[in-house]
Amino acid sequence: MRDTTIQLADSGNTIQVYCYYLRNLIMKPGEIISIEADMPDGQILKSTRQIPFCYTDPSNFILPQMYYTNDQRGTYVKFPAYAWIFGRDNYNITNMLTFPQLEIDYKKNEGGTYVNKKTFVPLTYDVLTTDTNGITLFYNLKFSFNYNASTSFDTVNRKMQEISGSDPNKHNYIITGAFLNITSMDPELTRYYYAYIVYSNSFTVKLRPTDYSNIQGGKGIFGIYYLYKNSLFMDKDYINSFGYQYDPSSSNY
Repeated sequence: MRDTTIQLADSGNTIQVYCYYLRNLIMKPGEIISIEADMPDGQILKSTRQIPFCYTDPSNFILPQMYYTNDQRGTYVKFPAYAWIFGRDNYNITNMLTFPQLEIDYKKNEGGTYVNKKTFVPLTYDVLTTDTNGITLFYNLKFSFNYNASTSFDTVNRKMQEISGSDPNKHNYIITGAFLNITSMDPELTRYYYAYIVYSNSFTVKLRPTDYSNIQGGKGIFGIYYLYKNSLFMDKDYINSFGYQYDPSSSNY
């Protein structure tokens, strides 16, 4: 068990939240996790949560699967939609904040030895920005309740090019896999996050943060901050167009 201070930022406001967390804890969806604390005065504090199931079907998706619209987005890559359910209650969850990210894993030949590396592609919902070279990029700026993610085709191409950069020996790079990573807060942690964000908003009149707790016998929040990793198919011809090799069998995942 470790203690730390995290920064929560929204609409220009930044506040500190003190919390305890377990590092590198690996659990499966549907499993139950509990916490219990025996206080010096004999009081027992406890709480129980279930790991939500993340449902998505990437079987018909091949990266880069492109779409074209007549709006300002032009050509873009739309990723499989995702949703959550609680296994023991079997109902859909619609109040979880999420943050999607595309991960591309690869190996680089360094002095005769292949070294595992990875890069991340920024995803977005509908946020645009333009860099100094006039190229439009798509960015995911924060957690959202939107369970659909996309990015511009130019952004994917740029990230693929950055893997080797100016190295002329493109054959020294092997793409091993792509993943749609979905970081999420469970409903309890989402509620807690929003309680602090509303309290920190200078345009909101509140005497103190929302008094919300899910701890039996005391006050506090016991929540789940979870990373779901979903493997995606990749187009071999697309990878070869950059001069890279493609070998999903050598993935470490």
